Amino acid sequence: MSIVINTNSSASMASANLASSNANLQRSLNRLSSGMKIV
Repeated sequence: MSIVINTNSSASMASANLASSNANLQRSLNRLSSGMKIV
């Protein structure tokens, strides 16, 4: 009996990009709400 582990590299990459975009959005919203410039 063999064990097969399937990974979806496209989904992993998309998830990482989504997390990065979410972090950038959160930082921009924090700056916007505090009156700082968004560059």
